[in-house]
Parts: sequence; structure tokens; C-alpha cells
Amino acid sequence: RHELDWLRTVACFGLIPFHTAVVFTAGAYDYVKNGQTSAVFSFLVSFITAWGIPMLFLVAGGSARYALAARGVKQYLNERVTRLVVPFLFAEALIVPFQVYIGRLSSPGAPSYPVFYGQFLWSLALIFTGKLPRGPDWIGHLWFIPPLMVFAALAIPWAALLRTARGRAAAAW
Repeated sequence: RHELDWLRTVACFGLIPFHTAVVFTAGAYDYVKNGQTSAVFSFLVSFITAWGIPMLFLVAGGSARYALAARGVKQYLNERVTRLVVPFLFAEALIVPFQVYIGRLSSPGAPSYPVFYGQFLWSLALIFTGKLPRGPDWIGHLWFIPPLMVFAALAIPWAALLRTARGRAAAAW
């Protein structure tokens, strides 16, 4: 569905001015903040936050509906892992640590990057023991990818139900 692709494209390109504006907002946590803030940017960022992410999740849900209709469950899950999990792991290993480190450079006593990177990777490894790191630094701007993957997996039983006569009747009702 081209309209879903275009909505996703517009929303993704909108993330560039959005994240630039966040630098000039008051009160919002981010890695880099300007000394001078803007009430207009604060309002715009709040408005976009309230509508942008829900719109992306809505588009993802619509896309999942069409993807599941055109593919089998195994192919759908493989595609979701390829498009969500693989880029997420790449970014967690290489992009997010650098992003967090840049934000930490303004703090006194910031360690060298190799020391920080080792600490960052160790905090990620602790996830496998059930200990989630505190704060948003461990996941960065990619916080939405794990829930999106969970929602994609949860969509499978519903899609299977909607393929049955009873499910179609319930949806029509």
C-alpha cells in the first residue's frame, strides 16, 4: 500500500527537524541541550510526540496486516527480524554508545571512549541476567523497536484468527 509507505516516509523524514528542535526544548531529557530554550519548539515537540509515534505504530499495524496477508507466518517473522532486530543490534553496538558518550562529554570526569564503551557493553550484557540498565542511555532513540517487535509477534495469532470464517464474521460485525 503506497499510502502507508508515504506516511512512513514523511514521518521518518520528520524525525530530523523533530530531533533538532528537541535540543532547544525546556525540560525534556536528551543528550545535548542548548542553553537557550524555545517555548515554540517545546510546544511543537510535545505535539509531535503525542501524535507522531502513535501514527508510526498505526502505520506499522496496517503494514503488518498486509504483510501477513501476503506471506506466511515464518516469512513474516523472518522479515520482521531482518528489518527490526538486526538494525537494532547493529545500532546498539555501534551508534547508541557513541551518541550517549557525546552527551556525557559535557559532564566532568567523563571517561575515555574505550572505557565508556566497555562499561556500555557490560551494561547491555547484564540484560541477559534480567537486570535492565537504568535510564534511557542504554537504548537511546531506538526505544520503540523492542515494543514494535513484540507487537509484530503478537499480531500473528490475531491474523490467524482473522483468516478463519469465525474471525471474518467477528470483524465484519
